[in-house]
This record gives sequence, C-alpha cells and structure tokens, in this order.
Amino acid sequence: MGATQLTALRSLSQPVLLAGQLYAAQSYVDDIANDYQTDLISIVNQTATTLATNISQLTATEHALFYQQAGQVYRRTGDGQATQLTQTSHKIVSFAPTPDGTKIVFAVLVSDAEAFNTVSDRPQVRHYTKRRYKADGVGFIDEQRHFEVYVATIAGETRRLLTTDLPVQVADTTTTQTLLIAQTTTEDADELRSALRWLDLETGDITPLTTEVAEVHEATIAPDGRQVLFIANDDQYPNRRVASLYRFDGEATTIAFDQEELLAGPNSDIVVQNQARHVRWLDNDTWLFETGFHGHTRVYQGSATTNQLLLDTPQYLQDFAIGKGTVILAQQDTAHPSQLLALDLATQGTQIVFDANATLQFPRAEKYVFSSEDGSPVDGWFLAAQSEGPAPVVLYVHGGPHGAYGDAFFWEFQRFTEAGYNVVFTNPHGSTTYGQDFINAVVNHYGEQDFRDVIAGLDVALQRFGEYIDASQQIIIGGSYGGFMTTWAIGHTSRFEAAISQRPVTEWLHLTGASDIGYNFVQDEMGANPYTPAGREELIKRSPITYAAQVKTPLLMLHGEYDLRTPIAQTEMYYTAIKTLTDTPVEMVRFPQAWHGVSRNGLPNLRETRLTVMFDWLKKTLA
Repeated sequence: MGATQLTALRSLSQPVLLAGQLYAAQSYVDDIANDYQTDLISIVNQTATTLATNISQLTATEHALFYQQAGQVYRRTGDGQATQLTQTSHKIVSFAPTPDGTKIVFAVLVSDAEAFNTVSDRPQVRHYTKRRYKADGVGFIDEQRHFEVYVATIAGETRRLLTTDLPVQVADTTTTQTLLIAQTTTEDADELRSALRWLDLETGDITPLTTEVAEVHEATIAPDGRQVLFIANDDQYPNRRVASLYRFDGEATTIAFDQEELLAGPNSDIVVQNQARHVRWLDNDTWLFETGFHGHTRVYQGSATTNQLLLDTPQYLQDFAIGKGTVILAQQDTAHPSQLLALDLATQGTQIVFDANATLQFPRAEKYVFSSEDGSPVDGWFLAAQSEGPAPVVLYVHGGPHGAYGDAFFWEFQRFTEAGYNVVFTNPHGSTTYGQDFINAVVNHYGEQDFRDVIAGLDVALQRFGEYIDASQQIIIGGSYGGFMTTWAIGHTSRFEAAISQRPVTEWLHLTGASDIGYNFVQDEMGANPYTPAGREELIKRSPITYAAQVKTPLLMLHGEYDLRTPIAQTEMYYTAIKTLTDTPVEMVRFPQAWHGVSRNGLPNLRETRLTVMFDWLKKTLA
C-alpha cells in the first residue's frame, strides 16, 4: 500500500439519535481549502448521507437536532426542516437546547481583539495588565472582553440573561433554568478555577450549585431536572490533578467515581471535533461514563450504589450516544481510524453500524509491558515497518508529560511504517490513564525515571521484536515534552543515529515568562521558583540546553512560528547552542502560521510537508 494521505481519512464524532435515526459529525480534510470540514451525516444501513456542511457542536433532544453552522445555531427536525435560531455577530462559545426542543441557551464572547499576527495598514498598539494575556491557538486575549448568555426560542425571540467579565460555559439546561460552568478567578490568578451555577431563564437570577471543587470540566442534568452529574477536579496537585465524577442529588454533592481517570485517553492525530460529553444519564437512577485506563477507554454503568464495568477493550472512544438498550460508540484503535459501533447493554456485545474508512487497511500495533526501575509496570507498543527485512526503529515520546499514547489510531505512526520505519511508543512515568501516583512520579523529576522508562521500553522492544529491527539505526523523535525528552536524551546518550525534536522545551527560565502557561507550569512541574537564585540554578540544571556541548547525534528541529505554548525561541536557542559549541549536524525547519498543535490540527499542507521533511532528512542522515 502506498503512503496514505491525510485527505483519505474520515473521523467520526458526536453521534446522536433522533426518533431512532442515527446521525453523526464526519470530519475530513478539504484539500482545496487547505482546512478541515465537518459534515452532518445520517446513517441508514451502514450508508451515510450528507445533510449539512461545516457544522460543529452537534447535539439532540427527543424532538430535534441542534448544531452550529457559519457561526449560528440551527435546529433541524427529523423531516429535514432546518431553522436558524441565532442572529449574533459574536462568537458562540457554547449552547444547550431545552429538553422540549423549543429553545436554546447560548453564551457568546464579546471581544474587539484582532486575529493573531494580523497585518494592517495602520496597526494599533496593544496594552496588557494581566499575567495571562495570551493563549496558544488563540493569540492575544482582549482584556476588555466579556461574555453574554442569551435564550432564543424557535419562534424567533432572543433575550439576554447575563453579562459577565469572566468566561462562562453553558453546560446543560432544563426548561426553566440553565446550568453554567462559571470561571471564578481572573487571569491574574495562579490557577484558574470554576464552579457550577444555576441561571434562572425568567429572572436571570444566579444560584450556586457547588463550590466544593476547584475546576469543573463538564456537567449534565438528569431527566428529573434536579440531579446533576459533573466531571471536575479538586485543588490538589495543580496542573496535573486527575478528574473525577461527582453527583449532586438535589441537596448534596458526593464523589460518584474516582477509581480511574475521567477525561483521560490516548492521543490520536485525526480527531477534528472534540467529544461532547464523557458522562450521560440513562434515566434518573443510572448513567454511563468513560474512563481512561492504561492507554485505552473503558465504559461503566453507574448508579448511587454501584459502578459496573461494561466495556474494556483496546480502543479509544471519541464519543457516545444512548438509545433504547443500545449505546452508539464513536470508536478507533491502532489499526482503524474511525467507525461507529453499537453496544448492546443486555449482552455487552458490539457490532459495526458505520465504517467511515472501510476501504483503508492498516497494521495493528502490538502492546507489551515492561518493568520500570522500581518494578512498576510500564506500557509500550510496537508498530512494525511495512517493509522486507530489518528496518530502522523510531522511539517516539509523547507530549505533556501528562498525556498518553495507547490503543488509538495515529496517522503519523502509520506513515512512518509506510516509509519503512518501525515505531516504538511508550507511556513513561508521568503519563495519564494510570492514576495520580503515576502522574506525580515525573513532577520535580523530569529527565530521571521518565527518561530511563523510554530507554528501557526501547531496549525491551529491541529484544522482543528484534527480527524486525535494524538495531544499528535507532532514532528518537518527540514533540513538546517529547521534544524536551529528545533534546535531553541526546545530551545524555550517544546511542541514537538521529534525533528529531519538535516544539521542545530546552530552557526552563525562558519558558516561564514566554509561554502562555509558563508562569505556573514551571513552578508546579519543576518545583523551582525561577525568580530566586536557588530556583534558577535548579532550572538551569534541568534544561537540555545546559548539555548542548555533549550532543553528538545529528538533529532536526521543527517548530511553528505562532507557537505560544513552547515559543520558537526554545528551538532557536538550542539550535544556536549546537551550532556554536559542536560540529554536530543540526537543521532547523520553521512552520509559518503554525501553533503548538501543528502536528495534530495544523494546516493540512503543513502536516503533510512536515512528514516529508522528516523522511527526507532521515534518508539523508542515515545514508
């Protein structure tokens, strides 16, 4: 099989059911527009029909479908009649329909901020007084921005309910009141915090539901209109706290599930539309929810007294919808990009109801488990090269560090195997889906057990899959934290024949003030205050650039010029250090108009070009 272009893939998300009919959002690359498009599709007998284009935030009640299109919210009934419900010039950040489908509540962002890097004939200066003044993927934050919440009816009436300076999200709504996730701290706070608030649709009055947790991520109201399930985390372990499931029974809040991580799952590079909910009510007494567990997704049925495991297979679930006795799952795994499955709640069996990528075939990654230095198990995966005879091996390190690889489809890995490379990827200490203690292990200890984990995972792969691997050609690649690990590794070992560092952290002191999250991330993760002599000394010791003079491994460095998470100076400084201190071959490639997530959601042509650049450089370097 030839190289699979990004344009060939389809990604399914946000499945919904209306009167027994299945709908979903299907995303793909529009090659002409050099962008991503998401269509509303209906599915009958495993065949999809496109009903609307360029949609987002697909949801449904028993009476209608609702979605955003061209910046407005539309209501679509089963007979195909679509009605525009909003008429706003501001960005709609969230919305929810009432259960009877007669109105929606929506929140908008009101801002005069220009787009990032806008070119103007008469540019204006920008003034900032807050510490959090920019965000990767967004640009600069307008300090004069505010948020407004409205209710709109199918009869065409729109009424404003709330104006607030702090961000709000419409989580869910009944016919009489809306549940808001309200940010409670300003951009100058050390950590952003949020809480749940009831908003009365008639009076606009606000009533707190809970203040017992630090950050709320999503919430859903029971059919009885009183109970609420929500996913949140408390204020332990800033930046890295595992999210749990909470239940408000109408009077008090309790933890419904905290044995595994919610909102955690393996990385995938083909997801375009984010998941709508990770927990949904079956009825007033039971609910379904997802967890991330050891690199894959689990499904549980919960109640006030029990949590029953329903599904535990090597896969990543992008979303789900509940029908009568059936759950529709948007699913992928290492060998398949995206499809819809039906889970029978009685038998717990599954069957395919729509395969968006039926004509494509990919090899499956093999999972293996190895021991860390303290005896704890660590997961790894091996994806064999699609070539004859032993081939070079790529050790790929994920970002975060609080992220995870796993049983999900990764287009980039498949492209590497098509190009003739074996791929090894692991979840070292610090990764998610293994619990709080595993996450905490890397904090204040970057470049220690985590480094030895990824090296050990490669060593085990060399032994276990040696027949496929040319051990004389070992390569390390990583992005973000993986870029840190790549530059850290080549400063501490010369075992690799080549290294590719993408959007790395190479110097912690600079990151503190230059990154959109740096001022709290560095303190929380490294345990060192960059504004004290002792803290600066520790951060210098922990920075890969300190060891640049020891680098002997040929290095390719890739970075997006718009990156505000790990600004491009992180690459520029390291590149200059290698050029100044060594005669080691090093090359820098800059990606214009590219944010930190260039490899996941960057412009499609840049994502294809990025792989071509890597393959060409590796071919030249390993020759």
